[in-house]
Amino acid sequence: MPPYIKYSNLIKAVFFILFSLNITQTLAKNTSDKLYFLQDYDFVYTGKLKEVISPTTFVMDDNKEYKIAYIYVDIKNYKKVISQIETLLLNKELSLYKYKENKKDRYGRYRVIATFPSLNTNEVSYIQEEIILNGLGVLYIENGSENIINHLKKIDQSTPINALDTNKLSKNNNSYKIVEGKVIAFKETKKSMYLNFDKDWKSDFTIRINKNYWQNIKDSYSIDKIDDLVGKTIRIRGFIENYYGAMINLDHKLQMDIISE
Repeated sequence: MPPYIKYSNLIKAVFFILFSLNITQTLAKNTSDKLYFLQDYDFVYTGKLKEVISPTTFVMDDNKEYKIAYIYVDIKNYKKVISQIETLLLNKELSLYKYKENKKDRYGRYRVIATFPSLNTNEVSYIQEEIILNGLGVLYIENGSENIINHLKKIDQSTPINALDTNKLSKNNNSYKIVEGKVIAFKETKKSMYLNFDKDWKSDFTIRINKNYWQNIKDSYSIDKIDDLVGKTIRIRGFIENYYGAMINLDHKLQMDIISE
C-alpha cells in the first residue's frame, strides 16, 4: 500500500473518532438537550393531559394517575401550580418517563418526568422545569438519575435559608427547604452523625446522618471522616423537623452540596 493512502486512511479514522467524541460531548454539555438526561429512564406513555388533580398528580387520557417526580410544592402555591399546568398543558400531548429502578407506588402510580414540546424551540421541556423556573416549587431529591437531578439543581434558584436564622427555620418546620451554612462542629453516636452550625447544638440547626448512609455520602464527596466537613459551607435540601432546634436528615447523597471549602 502506498504511504500516502495509508496516512490518508489514518487521518480519516482520527477525524471520525474526534467527530464522534465531539457529538457525545456536545450532547452531554448541552443542557437544553433534555432527552440526553433521560437515558436512565424507561418510556411509560404518550397521550393528552386530561385532568390536574394536585400540583404533583395528574390524569392522562388513558384514565391513569401519574405523579410528577422531583418536585415539592408548598401548600400556599397549590392553586397557582394547578392553574399553571392547566393553562399550559391541559389537553396537550405529554410523554412520560420513569426512572428504570422505580416501581409503582401503593396507589398504582408511577413517579414520572413529563416532557412536552417547547413553545419557543424544537426541543422538549419538562413540567418540573416550568414549576421550578416560575418559583412555585423546589427540587425534591428522590431516587433517580444524577444527570437529571443535577440539571434541575442548576435551574433551581431558590434562596436558601441561612443556617443561623433560627427564627425562619422554626417558621418552616415540617416544610421541605434549602438551608445553607458553615459547619463548625460534629458529633458521633452509635447510630448517627451530626453536623452542627452554631455553638449551642441544643437549639441551633443540625444535619443528622444515619451511619448506614455514610459510606455513600463520603464516597460521593471524596471525604474520609465526618470532621472533614468542619469549616466547609454546605447547602442541604430536606424536610425541616424540630429536634433540639431545626434539623434535616441527610439520607440521600444528592441532598447535600459543598459550596466552599
